[in-house]
Amino acid sequence: MHTSALGSRRLVSLLSTFAVLLALAACGSPTSSSRARGSTLTLTQPGAPNSLDPGTFNQAFEWFFDLAYEPLIYWDASGKAAPGLAQSWGYVGEGNRTFEIVLRPGAKFSDGTDVTAESVKASIEYTRTAGGGAATRWSDKTITVTGPLTLRIEAKNPDPMLDRELSQNFAGSHIISAAGLKDPKQLGTTTAGAGPYVLVPGDTVASDHYTYAPNPHYWNKAAIHYDKVVIKVIPNTNSVLNALKTGQVDVGPADYTVVDAAQSARLQVKQTPLLFLGLNLIDRNGSMLPALRDVRVRQALNFAVDRATITKALFGQWGVPTEQTVLPKDSGSFADTVYPYDPEKAKQLLAQAGYGGGLEIPVLTTSYNGQSQVTQAIAGDLEKVGVSLKLTNLGNYDQYRDQLTAKKFPVASVGFGCLPTYLEGPSLFLPNAATFNPFKTSDPELTALFGQAAAANETDRARLETQVQRRLVEQAWFVPVTLAPKFYFARSTVAGVEPSTGQPLPNPVWFTPAA
Repeated sequence: MHTSALGSRRLVSLLSTFAVLLALAACGSPTSSSRARGSTLTLTQPGAPNSLDPGTFNQAFEWFFDLAYEPLIYWDASGKAAPGLAQSWGYVGEGNRTFEIVLRPGAKFSDGTDVTAESVKASIEYTRTAGGGAATRWSDKTITVTGPLTLRIEAKNPDPMLDRELSQNFAGSHIISAAGLKDPKQLGTTTAGAGPYVLVPGDTVASDHYTYAPNPHYWNKAAIHYDKVVIKVIPNTNSVLNALKTGQVDVGPADYTVVDAAQSARLQVKQTPLLFLGLNLIDRNGSMLPALRDVRVRQALNFAVDRATITKALFGQWGVPTEQTVLPKDSGSFADTVYPYDPEKAKQLLAQAGYGGGLEIPVLTTSYNGQSQVTQAIAGDLEKVGVSLKLTNLGNYDQYRDQLTAKKFPVASVGFGCLPTYLEGPSLFLPNAATFNPFKTSDPELTALFGQAAAANETDRARLETQVQRRLVEQAWFVPVTLAPKFYFARSTVAGVEPSTGQPLPNPVWFTPAA
């Protein structure tokens, strides 16, 4: 096994694993701590999953899974891979198609059975058919058990980010025991993982609160930092703030509207950019709205939007204006500006395309994640260049998604959690991105660049992914406007709540009692 020219993709040896574990006490995989174990850690989430089955994993509800299911690889707060159930891993040969894993010896599931290569294979293969997000990513991959604690994953198509896809942030990474797989129905209301905690069904009320106790068989008992962890479901941001202020909750997500109040209450306020908000010009072939077939029209919409003003008005100091779909300095991003605010340029392009007399665009939007607010602000700017947005706002996100995928509108608002370019493609802009590319728009140059980047070594991939992002921006498939922040508030009694651009979703197993 070798990983020539793969840089950080080289195999993590067992000795270096221990060094990494010691170095990541606050932000990597669960680590030992000399601090006394806390009594109860109370978290909050705005909603709860319909099922606790890892096969139906949705990143919006990740904390419910993080506590009970150890992933093969942790994606830490610095945006790097760290050991979980796997102690070493890496690509074999060139082309990013073959990936080998060595599991940690001695790891056990919460029922006391051993974590083996066979159990890992069975778990991943279950999640690929369970109806969750793993199906697309794993459809071209085969898993071979090569020893009691070793596996090989072979992909038909190049996949340069298997270490990220096997982390806690993605479906398929939450390894389930054989007993859990024997009766999958029970996975909806119980846990069957190898993580630090296990769900206590008798002290859990679905959609209200979920209680977790230490897993007696967890491989690193010193990394269990609390005697009990409770997740309370609190949908309202002001209610979350009050619960934090009164000590009913220790850590929870919130939004920018209550940041000043949180700081006044001397809560820890942590944030990082996460969602890009704007418009998704989904009918790029012009089947519903012929104007969108013309790249000049799509570019005009981008020139017409005052990103800096909208961002400051809606998100104050916390938002980041953007015209790209990736985070600054993340995979694929570039520094220069393609669309400065230039309404006169927008008018010129519209006139050249034959729409100087005006254009009306039906737009689907939703209140979810503040999308409708951003869309309304965009509409105000576009009105100044003769483009009228006819808005249909749906408060319920499921209804919005159904209308989006049914191809009832040529344009829709978008709120997308930024990902590295390779992971973003199948979810956002490639023809198989079912939700966000319902018209299955394709661009030969974009697809070719994406394929080249997927097969490239790490250095070449960075350059090619920048070309992918630039092609997306110059072809104006989207009108990104702002990167909205993701906030977490915490009481001073808790340490380790550290979202970052590399890992915007802090894992509760990293939280510890403050010194």
